[in-house]
Amino acid sequence: MAMLMEQAGGGASTGRGRILDVIPSSIGQDVPVILGSRFEVDRLARYHATYDSGEELKFETPLFNTRSLFRTA
Repeated sequence: MAMLMEQAGGGASTGRGRILDVIPSSIGQDVPVILGSRFEVDRLARYHATYDSGEELKFETPLFNTRSLFRTA
């Protein structure tokens, strides 16, 4: 599936690297799968890289703004 996605111009990632670069360590090994457009897959990989670096993610959304179910105060 990952090969088909990449051949079609999309992306296939585990969030921390290309799926096609994963070397299986056992039969039936499970890995995270992110499939989609190259732009969206790269964006999710950047989220993972930011999280792994320990950086604080700033979340802003104009849809919820100050009227949200989740209060930050």
